[in-house]
Amino acid sequence: MSNSVVLCRSIPVLRFSTKLLKLSVLSATLFLSTVSHAWHDLGHMLVAKLAYDQISANDSKLAGILDNLTKASCDYFSGLGLESDQCATFVQAATLLDSYSGKYPESKSWHYINMPVVFDEASSKVNYTAVTEAAAELPNVDIQLQYSLQVLRNNRADILEGHIDDETSKAFITVIHLMGDIHQPLHNFELFSDVFPNGDAGGNRLDVKGVDGVSNLHSLWDSMADKYSDVRWYDSDALDQVAKFKEEVSQAVAAGYSAPFNDLRVMVDPWNITSAINLEMQHRVYDDMYSGVTVSDSQKNQIQLDATYLVAMAGEKLARSLQEVLGSSQRRVRQISRPVAREAFDSAFQRQLKHWFSRNMPQVSTGN
Repeated sequence: MSNSVVLCRSIPVLRFSTKLLKLSVLSATLFLSTVSHAWHDLGHMLVAKLAYDQISANDSKLAGILDNLTKASCDYFSGLGLESDQCATFVQAATLLDSYSGKYPESKSWHYINMPVVFDEASSKVNYTAVTEAAAELPNVDIQLQYSLQVLRNNRADILEGHIDDETSKAFITVIHLMGDIHQPLHNFELFSDVFPNGDAGGNRLDVKGVDGVSNLHSLWDSMADKYSDVRWYDSDALDQVAKFKEEVSQAVAAGYSAPFNDLRVMVDPWNITSAINLEMQHRVYDDMYSGVTVSDSQKNQIQLDATYLVAMAGEKLARSLQEVLGSSQRRVRQISRPVAREAFDSAFQRQLKHWFSRNMPQVSTGN
């Protein structure tokens, strides 16, 4: 992997403590504006289609388990007032968490983590308090994905017997959606600069032109730079379109992944995925991008290719994760006493975050 600078190191000494992990008014405004539907419906359905087809080809029993989980989860979420048609199939169900978060806004932060990016070490306008708080909103995509995978692990015996409770249903839908979200680069970091002293909200504040239906850098990546026609889960031909585009994605990666995606491809742990995307994707996302820029054809083509790789590997990793926690060849994994304690994942993340700051912002104290 490259050794790109993540944060500037010539900054005032700040005190970083667990107190900063409490959401302030500033961070609430910053993060709530970041919520977006990563990859849109089509991207999430592509991730699910890639994973489901891979599983079906290798483990028909597990494919049947996924069908049972989809049905049970659909019963649970439709009971909350969401459209039952949205989870009629495993592929469509991958879009469901966006609708859930629209109805239950306390879950919006599940979809992203905003690790701070500062390229200009000489910047005098950057709000470094906002920098240290940028990654602090909990729960985030890393925590929620790890937690939900552990719920599935712990409830595996019941799932195999057909006993699927509400906790399992929510965890299942969360996993099949967030594995897509975490591979959208701008669901992992945001830029701090003279232009964006309080952050660009994961590219949502960085306006761009030149691509139909796209108004900012975040939506440019969500749309895969308008690579495919817009397909919604409720379209009558949605599954046919997803199958068609899935073949295009498979062909695009058939010859293998180019650097830096070979390194990122092996990452399965959510924190490692976020860390790798931070290292490898910052310059690919932000170089030659500034507010008001007209996206060139070469930039558009590069984003389309990069996004295709990321969606493809998200599908691969979703399949691997489901095989690991639910498949017949499940390897032994550490079990946590039920109920799974979300707080344990919060604490583990805080330790990882402090370590990250100590490496990338050594002037910031990581005391308690």
